[in-house]
Amino acid sequence: MSDSQSDLSSKLVSAGQRLIADITRQLDSDAWVIINNFSVSSVEKVYDAAALRHCASLLEDIIAAFESTEEMTIRILGRAHIEAFLFGSYIHFGGVEAIRTVRLSEDTSQTTMRTELEAWDEWLERSIKKNVQRGKKVRESRTQIELRRKGGLTAKEREHLTEPHVPRANFRREAVANLTQGISNDDSVEFGVSHAVAWLSENGPKLGFATERFDPLYHLYRAYSAIGPHPNISVYESYVVRNERKTFIRTAAKPLRSIAWHVLLDSVVSTAQLAEWILEPCMNGETFANEVLRSFKASEDNFQGWRPQ
Repeated sequence: MSDSQSDLSSKLVSAGQRLIADITRQLDSDAWVIINNFSVSSVEKVYDAAALRHCASLLEDIIAAFESTEEMTIRILGRAHIEAFLFGSYIHFGGVEAIRTVRLSEDTSQTTMRTELEAWDEWLERSIKKNVQRGKKVRESRTQIELRRKGGLTAKEREHLTEPHVPRANFRREAVANLTQGISNDDSVEFGVSHAVAWLSENGPKLGFATERFDPLYHLYRAYSAIGPHPNISVYESYVVRNERKTFIRTAAKPLRSIAWHVLLDSVVSTAQLAEWILEPCMNGETFANEVLRSFKASEDNFQGWRPQ
Protein backbone atom coordinates (compact mmCIF):
# COMPACT_ATOMS: atom_id res chain seq x y z
CA MET A 1 0.00 0.00 0.00
CA SER A 2 1.45 3.36 -1.03
CA ASP A 3 1.72 6.31 1.38
CA SER A 4 -1.13 8.12 -0.36
CA GLN A 5 -3.32 5.01 -0.08
CA SER A 6 -2.38 4.60 3.58
CA ASP A 7 -3.34 8.22 4.28
CA LEU A 8 -6.74 7.67 2.70
CA SER A 9 -7.42 4.33 4.41
CA SER A 10 -8.52 5.79 7.75
CA LYS A 11 -10.66 8.36 5.92
CA LEU A 12 -12.28 5.61 3.84
CA VAL A 13 -13.02 3.44 6.86
CA SER A 14 -14.49 6.41 8.72
CA ALA A 15 -16.54 7.47 5.70
CA GLY A 16 -17.81 3.91 5.19
CA GLN A 17 -18.85 3.56 8.82
CA ARG A 18 -20.63 6.94 8.81
CA LEU A 19 -22.30 6.04 5.52
CA ILE A 20 -23.62 2.76 6.96
CA ALA A 21 -24.89 4.61 10.05
CA ASP A 22 -26.61 7.23 7.89
CA ILE A 23 -28.26 4.58 5.71
CA THR A 24 -29.44 2.71 8.80
CA ARG A 25 -30.80 5.88 10.41
CA GLN A 26 -32.77 6.89 7.34
CA LEU A 27 -34.14 3.44 6.52
CA ASP A 28 -35.13 2.95 10.18
CA SER A 29 -37.05 6.23 10.20
CA ASP A 30 -40.83 6.53 9.79
CA ALA A 31 -40.30 7.80 6.24
CA TRP A 32 -39.35 4.26 5.20
CA VAL A 33 -42.20 2.42 6.94
CA ILE A 34 -43.81 0.91 3.84
CA ILE A 35 -47.54 0.19 3.75
CA ASN A 36 -48.01 -3.39 2.61
CA ASN A 37 -50.77 -2.74 0.05
CA PHE A 38 -49.04 -4.55 -2.86
CA SER A 39 -49.09 -1.41 -4.99
CA VAL A 40 -46.34 -0.92 -7.58
CA SER A 41 -44.83 1.94 -5.58
CA SER A 42 -44.74 -0.05 -2.33
CA VAL A 43 -43.14 -3.07 -4.05
CA GLU A 44 -40.51 -0.86 -5.69
CA LYS A 45 -39.78 0.95 -2.43
CA VAL A 46 -39.33 -2.19 -0.35
CA TYR A 47 -36.91 -3.72 -2.87
CA ASP A 48 -35.04 -0.41 -3.10
CA ALA A 49 -34.57 -0.44 0.66
CA ALA A 50 -33.55 -4.12 0.69
CA ALA A 51 -31.02 -3.56 -2.12
CA LEU A 52 -29.43 -0.67 -0.24
CA ARG A 53 -29.44 -2.63 3.02
CA HIS A 54 -27.64 -5.49 1.25
CA CYS A 55 -24.91 -3.17 -0.09
CA ALA A 56 -24.48 -1.57 3.33
CA SER A 57 -24.29 -4.99 5.01
CA LEU A 58 -21.58 -6.16 2.60
CA LEU A 59 -19.70 -2.87 3.06
CA GLU A 60 -19.76 -3.38 6.83
CA ASP A 61 -18.15 -6.81 6.41
CA ILE A 62 -15.63 -5.41 3.90
CA ILE A 63 -14.54 -2.76 6.42
CA ALA A 64 -14.16 -5.43 9.11
CA ALA A 65 -12.11 -7.63 6.75
CA PHE A 66 -9.98 -4.63 5.72
CA GLU A 67 -9.18 -3.75 9.34
CA SER A 68 -8.34 -7.40 10.07
CA THR A 69 -6.22 -7.70 6.88
CA GLU A 70 -8.27 -10.68 5.70
CA GLU A 71 -7.16 -10.59 2.09
CA MET A 72 -9.10 -13.53 0.65
CA THR A 73 -12.28 -12.56 2.50
CA ILE A 74 -12.20 -9.03 1.15
CA ARG A 75 -11.62 -10.31 -2.41
CA ILE A 76 -14.72 -12.48 -2.25
CA LEU A 77 -16.77 -9.76 -0.57
CA GLY A 78 -15.60 -7.22 -3.16
CA ARG A 79 -16.95 -9.36 -5.97
CA ALA A 80 -20.26 -9.81 -4.13
CA HIS A 81 -20.54 -6.07 -3.48
CA ILE A 82 -20.14 -5.12 -7.15
CA GLU A 83 -22.90 -7.58 -8.03
CA ALA A 84 -25.10 -6.18 -5.25
CA PHE A 85 -24.59 -2.61 -6.45
CA LEU A 86 -25.34 -3.44 -10.09
CA PHE A 87 -28.51 -5.38 -9.26
CA GLY A 88 -29.59 -2.71 -6.76
CA SER A 89 -29.13 -0.02 -9.41
CA TYR A 90 -31.00 -2.11 -11.97
CA ILE A 91 -33.94 -2.64 -9.61
CA HIS A 92 -34.02 1.03 -8.58
CA PHE A 93 -34.17 2.41 -12.13
CA GLY A 94 -35.93 -0.56 -13.76
CA GLY A 95 -38.73 -0.63 -11.20
CA VAL A 96 -41.26 -3.40 -10.96
CA GLU A 97 -40.32 -4.85 -14.38
CA ALA A 98 -36.72 -5.23 -13.22
CA ILE A 99 -37.91 -6.93 -10.04
CA ARG A 100 -40.02 -9.31 -12.14
CA THR A 101 -37.06 -10.09 -14.42
CA VAL A 102 -34.80 -10.88 -11.48
CA ARG A 103 -37.52 -13.07 -9.96
CA LEU A 104 -38.05 -14.98 -13.22
CA SER A 105 -34.30 -15.40 -13.57
CA GLU A 106 -34.10 -16.89 -10.09
CA ASP A 107 -37.02 -19.19 -10.88
CA THR A 108 -35.23 -20.31 -14.05
CA SER A 109 -32.08 -21.09 -12.06
CA GLN A 110 -34.06 -22.97 -9.42
CA THR A 111 -35.94 -24.92 -12.07
CA THR A 112 -32.63 -25.92 -13.65
CA MET A 113 -31.32 -26.90 -10.23
CA ARG A 114 -34.42 -29.00 -9.58
CA THR A 115 -34.06 -30.76 -12.95
CA GLU A 116 -30.42 -31.57 -12.20
CA LEU A 117 -31.24 -32.81 -8.70
CA GLU A 118 -34.08 -34.96 -9.98
CA ALA A 119 -31.74 -36.51 -12.56
CA TRP A 120 -29.21 -37.15 -9.81
CA ASP A 121 -31.88 -38.68 -7.60
CA GLU A 122 -32.98 -41.03 -10.40
CA TRP A 123 -29.38 -42.12 -10.99
CA LEU A 124 -28.94 -42.60 -7.24
CA GLU A 125 -32.05 -44.76 -7.00
CA ARG A 126 -30.92 -46.96 -9.90
CA SER A 127 -27.42 -47.26 -8.47
CA ILE A 128 -28.66 -48.17 -4.98
CA LYS A 129 -31.04 -50.80 -6.37
CA LYS A 130 -28.40 -52.30 -8.65
CA ASN A 131 -25.69 -52.46 -5.97
CA VAL A 132 -28.02 -53.83 -3.32
CA GLN A 133 -29.02 -56.67 -5.68
CA ARG A 134 -25.43 -57.31 -6.70
CA GLY A 135 -24.32 -57.23 -3.06
CA LYS A 136 -26.92 -59.86 -2.21
CA LYS A 137 -25.63 -62.15 -4.96
CA VAL A 138 -22.01 -61.62 -3.88
CA ARG A 139 -22.84 -62.51 -0.28
CA GLU A 140 -24.65 -65.67 -1.42
CA SER A 141 -21.68 -66.68 -3.57
CA ARG A 142 -19.19 -66.09 -0.74
CA THR A 143 -21.35 -68.07 1.67
CA GLN A 144 -21.63 -71.03 -0.71
CA ILE A 145 -17.88 -71.12 -1.34
CA GLU A 146 -17.01 -70.83 2.35
CA LEU A 147 -19.45 -73.65 3.23
CA ARG A 148 -18.16 -76.01 0.56
CA ARG A 149 -14.46 -75.26 0.73
CA LYS A 150 -12.49 -75.89 3.87
CA GLY A 151 -9.87 -73.24 3.15
CA GLY A 152 -12.41 -70.56 2.36
CA LEU A 153 -11.95 -67.89 -0.34
CA THR A 154 -8.72 -67.42 -2.26
CA ALA A 155 -7.19 -63.93 -2.57
CA LYS A 156 -8.41 -63.67 -6.16
CA GLU A 157 -11.93 -64.73 -5.19
CA ARG A 158 -12.00 -62.18 -2.36
CA GLU A 159 -11.01 -59.50 -4.88
CA HIS A 160 -13.74 -60.45 -7.32
CA LEU A 161 -16.37 -61.05 -4.65
CA THR A 162 -16.03 -57.73 -2.85
CA GLU A 163 -19.42 -56.31 -1.97
CA PRO A 164 -20.20 -53.19 -4.03
CA HIS A 165 -20.56 -49.84 -2.30
CA VAL A 166 -24.16 -48.70 -1.87
CA PRO A 167 -24.38 -44.89 -2.27
CA ARG A 168 -26.11 -42.89 0.45
CA ALA A 169 -29.56 -41.58 -0.36
CA ASN A 170 -28.61 -37.89 -0.05
CA PHE A 171 -31.58 -36.59 -2.00
CA ARG A 172 -35.12 -37.84 -2.22
CA ARG A 173 -37.81 -36.60 -4.57
CA GLU A 174 -39.87 -35.05 -1.78
CA ALA A 175 -36.89 -32.98 -0.61
CA VAL A 176 -36.03 -31.96 -4.19
CA ALA A 177 -39.62 -30.83 -4.81
CA ASN A 178 -39.56 -28.71 -1.65
CA LEU A 179 -36.50 -26.84 -2.89
CA THR A 180 -38.49 -25.02 -5.56
CA GLN A 181 -41.91 -24.60 -4.02
CA GLY A 182 -43.55 -21.38 -5.17
CA ILE A 183 -42.29 -21.49 -8.76
CA SER A 184 -45.44 -21.09 -10.81
CA ASN A 185 -44.35 -19.52 -14.09
CA ASP A 186 -43.44 -21.01 -17.43
CA ASP A 187 -41.21 -18.12 -18.54
CA SER A 188 -37.51 -18.81 -18.91
CA VAL A 189 -35.24 -15.83 -18.25
CA GLU A 190 -31.45 -15.83 -18.13
CA PHE A 191 -30.31 -12.66 -16.38
CA GLY A 192 -26.90 -12.06 -14.86
CA VAL A 193 -24.35 -9.37 -14.11
CA SER A 194 -23.54 -8.73 -17.77
CA HIS A 195 -27.24 -8.18 -18.52
CA ALA A 196 -27.55 -5.67 -15.66
CA VAL A 197 -24.47 -3.82 -16.93
CA ALA A 198 -25.86 -3.68 -20.47
CA TRP A 199 -29.25 -2.40 -19.25
CA LEU A 200 -27.71 0.29 -17.01
CA SER A 201 -25.30 1.41 -19.74
CA GLU A 202 -28.10 1.70 -22.28
CA ASN A 203 -30.63 3.40 -20.01
CA GLY A 204 -28.28 5.67 -18.02
CA PRO A 205 -28.37 8.48 -20.62
CA LYS A 206 -32.07 7.92 -21.33
CA LEU A 207 -33.16 8.14 -17.70
CA GLY A 208 -30.54 10.70 -16.75
CA PHE A 209 -28.74 8.85 -13.96
CA ALA A 210 -25.44 8.32 -15.83
CA THR A 211 -23.61 9.26 -19.00
CA GLU A 212 -20.69 6.84 -18.53
CA ARG A 213 -21.09 3.16 -19.32
CA PHE A 214 -21.04 0.68 -16.44
CA ASP A 215 -18.52 -1.64 -18.10
CA PRO A 216 -15.65 -0.67 -15.72
CA LEU A 217 -17.57 -2.27 -12.87
CA TYR A 218 -18.19 -5.38 -14.93
CA HIS A 219 -14.45 -5.64 -15.64
CA LEU A 220 -13.79 -5.29 -11.91
CA TYR A 221 -16.36 -7.98 -11.19
CA ARG A 222 -14.64 -10.36 -13.64
CA ALA A 223 -11.22 -9.49 -12.26
CA TYR A 224 -12.32 -10.14 -8.66
CA SER A 225 -13.85 -13.43 -9.79
CA ALA A 226 -10.52 -14.46 -11.34
CA ILE A 227 -8.31 -13.54 -8.37
CA GLY A 228 -10.68 -14.22 -5.49
CA PRO A 229 -13.05 -17.15 -5.08
CA HIS A 230 -11.97 -19.27 -8.06
CA PRO A 231 -8.74 -21.28 -7.72
CA ASN A 232 -6.65 -20.94 -10.86
CA ILE A 233 -3.03 -20.60 -11.95
CA SER A 234 -3.05 -16.82 -11.51
CA VAL A 235 -4.24 -17.20 -7.91
CA TYR A 236 -1.63 -19.88 -7.18
CA GLU A 237 1.18 -17.83 -8.73
CA SER A 238 0.26 -14.82 -6.59
CA TYR A 239 1.73 -16.74 -3.61
CA VAL A 240 5.08 -17.44 -5.30
CA VAL A 241 8.14 -15.62 -3.91
CA ARG A 242 11.37 -15.59 -5.92
CA ASN A 243 14.72 -14.24 -4.75
CA GLU A 244 16.63 -11.71 -6.84
CA ARG A 245 18.71 -14.35 -8.58
CA LYS A 246 15.61 -16.53 -9.06
CA THR A 247 17.55 -19.44 -7.59
CA PHE A 248 15.04 -20.39 -4.91
CA ILE A 249 11.28 -20.23 -4.81
CA ARG A 250 9.02 -20.06 -1.78
CA THR A 251 5.32 -19.51 -1.21
CA ALA A 252 3.98 -16.67 0.90
CA ALA A 253 1.22 -17.00 3.51
CA LYS A 254 -0.97 -14.58 1.54
CA PRO A 255 -1.01 -13.23 -2.03
CA LEU A 256 1.91 -10.88 -2.56
CA ARG A 257 -0.20 -8.04 -3.94
CA SER A 258 -3.14 -6.95 -1.81
CA ILE A 259 -6.23 -5.46 -3.43
CA ALA A 260 -7.93 -4.72 -0.10
CA TRP A 261 -7.59 -0.93 -0.40
CA HIS A 262 -9.08 -0.88 -3.89
CA VAL A 263 -12.00 -3.09 -2.82
CA LEU A 264 -12.68 -0.83 0.14
CA LEU A 265 -12.59 2.29 -2.03
CA ASP A 266 -14.88 0.92 -4.73
CA SER A 267 -17.32 -0.48 -2.15
CA VAL A 268 -17.60 2.80 -0.22
CA VAL A 269 -18.09 4.83 -3.40
CA SER A 270 -20.64 2.48 -5.00
CA THR A 271 -22.65 2.18 -1.76
CA ALA A 272 -22.69 5.98 -1.52
CA GLN A 273 -23.83 6.19 -5.14
CA LEU A 274 -26.73 3.79 -4.55
CA ALA A 275 -27.67 5.63 -1.33
CA GLU A 276 -27.68 8.97 -3.16
CA TRP A 277 -30.04 7.53 -5.79
CA ILE A 278 -32.42 5.88 -3.33
CA LEU A 279 -32.49 8.05 -0.22
CA GLU A 280 -34.27 11.39 -0.16
CA PRO A 281 -32.07 14.46 0.50
CA CYS A 282 -32.34 16.28 3.83
CA MET A 283 -33.86 19.72 4.28
CA ASN A 284 -30.72 21.38 2.89
CA GLY A 285 -30.70 19.07 -0.11
CA GLU A 286 -27.57 17.24 1.07
CA THR A 287 -26.93 13.65 2.07
CA PHE A 288 -23.84 12.12 3.62
CA ALA A 289 -23.66 9.89 0.55
CA ASN A 290 -23.23 13.00 -1.59
CA GLU A 291 -20.42 14.18 0.68
CA VAL A 292 -18.66 10.83 0.26
CA LEU A 293 -18.97 11.00 -3.51
CA ARG A 294 -17.45 14.48 -3.56
CA SER A 295 -14.60 13.41 -1.28
CA PHE A 296 -13.67 10.36 -3.32
CA LYS A 297 -14.66 11.54 -6.78
CA ALA A 298 -13.11 9.58 -9.64
CA SER A 299 -10.01 11.13 -11.11
CA GLU A 300 -8.55 10.80 -14.59
CA ASP A 301 -5.65 8.61 -13.46
CA ASN A 302 -8.19 6.10 -12.07
CA PHE A 303 -6.56 6.37 -8.64
CA GLN A 304 -9.83 7.01 -6.86
CA GLY A 305 -13.18 5.29 -7.04
CA TRP A 306 -15.28 4.85 -10.15
CA ARG A 307 -18.69 6.46 -10.36
CA PRO A 308 -21.08 6.96 -13.32
CA GLN A 309 -20.54 10.63 -14.16
